[in-house]
Amino acid sequence: MTIQTRKQRELRRREELFLQVARRLLLERGFHGLTMDRIAEETEYSKGTIYLHFGCKEELILELGKRSRRQRLELITRGVTFDGRPRERMVAIGVAVDIHTRLFPDDVRIWEIMNAESIIEKIPADRQPDLKASDIAVNDLLIGLVNDAIACGDLVLRPGDSPQEITFGLWAITDGGFAAILGNAPLEHLNLRDPYAAIFKNCHVLGDGYGWHPLSAEWDYDATVERIRREIFPEESRLAFGGGEAA
Repeated sequence: MTIQTRKQRELRRREELFLQVARRLLLERGFHGLTMDRIAEETEYSKGTIYLHFGCKEELILELGKRSRRQRLELITRGVTFDGRPRERMVAIGVAVDIHTRLFPDDVRIWEIMNAESIIEKIPADRQPDLKASDIAVNDLLIGLVNDAIACGDLVLRPGDSPQEITFGLWAITDGGFAAILGNAPLEHLNLRDPYAAIFKNCHVLGDGYGWHPLSAEWDYDATVERIRREIFPEESRLAFGGGEAA
């Protein structure tokens, strides 16, 4: 086990302080309201000290985004362990993303800010891979589940179809849907009773369209969701949905 020196602990403490203040400023004042001057003023450290940790404010945003993405990846990785058929385990990934979005809505805002071209272009080239590492890991898990479905006979691909296309479709529906819910999309004009439920419904439409068994007409996926929340995410579900057990 590595034992940190006093200096290392101090550097880590300072870094955490800078990130904490940067997160608050970013959420309260937006990208342009987050400046190194304001971080220095609020933490009572010089800008030079902050630059020892982060070369620019874009690097602070990158680190905030990376941490949240890793947190979501941890939930998704737990979801994949659900004891069920491949499509049920895919549903568990959706439940993980749903829970993370409900518990940490501010993170979705940070991701949207982080993905802006004006920010990405200021991230050093050697740190660019950090932007996508967690998303690549999630996509690998999704593709693995599609391949599991093929291997067990639950899914037979038609000519021209691929696991990657199915993965992209599910990813686009979930990430795009949750971003719309928490963003400025005019959902009130769609008269959606439950936009979260609409995301899951559209994912099932996609799965059914590819002939991925069990089809939604032959399986109680609402019961699957309840099991996932109860067996894999009991504490997170209590916080996200209230009550002693998942709603």
